[in-house]
Amino acid sequence: MKLYISDTDDPYLNLAHESALFRKRETACFLWKNRDCIVAGRNQNIYAEADLAYAVDSGILPVRRYTGGGCVFHDHGNLNYSFIIPEDMEGMPQEMLMRILAEVGIHAECTGRNDLTAGGRKFGGTAWLYEDGWILFHGTILINTDTERMRKVLTPPKIKYSSKGFDSVKSRVVNLTEIDPLLSEEKIIRAFEAHTVERRMIPPADARTETERSRLMSEEWIFGRSTSYDAVHEIKTENGILQVFLSIGNGRVTDVKISHDFMHGTAPVNTEKLKGIFYNPADICDRIVALMKEA
Repeated sequence: MKLYISDTDDPYLNLAHESALFRKRETACFLWKNRDCIVAGRNQNIYAEADLAYAVDSGILPVRRYTGGGCVFHDHGNLNYSFIIPEDMEGMPQEMLMRILAEVGIHAECTGRNDLTAGGRKFGGTAWLYEDGWILFHGTILINTDTERMRKVLTPPKIKYSSKGFDSVKSRVVNLTEIDPLLSEEKIIRAFEAHTVERRMIPPADARTETERSRLMSEEWIFGRSTSYDAVHEIKTENGILQVFLSIGNGRVTDVKISHDFMHGTAPVNTEKLKGIFYNPADICDRIVALMKEA
């Protein structure tokens, strides 16, 4: 099994590289790190899983991966791994992970459907994709991630959203450096090297990989796959409080209703201009205020 290591922290490019490796149908392991981002499962309601307004304000990128499962937070304190294997090696990634972690002094377990735990606390999750007799199995290892930042961004503003999807259960998490303060990312990478061959840096992106990166960055891919739900936003104006009720389907605004407590006049908003746009909770209020100014 070859070992590839990424030289970028661009989450969209790393997922595009992962996709390229999976297309090669070559048994391999891929190690990669991302800059701060939230990564939603393929069919997940990203709005019900994360506080996107906080994410935008904090420079945390929204990302959607190919596999299922819950929403996770990545930063430089989190090491990601991907295994590309034929189906007859299905149980190998979990077994290798347990051996690698034991070799660096971490007694780990696979619990539930997709959790990696130590001492009953979660330090990683896994997800997978089956295609044409091959498996993409990937996951996270929290080494020294910012768990407070994680907690804030993975806690959606429940008061504003009435979701018709399902929320992921947030397990109690732990960094491996809390278990062993001397544990380092490089030590874990060396353990991966001991179980693989031919350590290589990931090849430069070709035209197809760059095209895939662009697709993964698109609003349609990131926001358009969310389940239908309703959202309510409140906007304070000099005349009073404006409440905007939005119906969203497949990531786009399908209907808009407005109420307000203005003493005089009405709320001058052309709601038709909001219909059909991709719903991004981080900028929807700015869009509404701009429409009010146009009136």
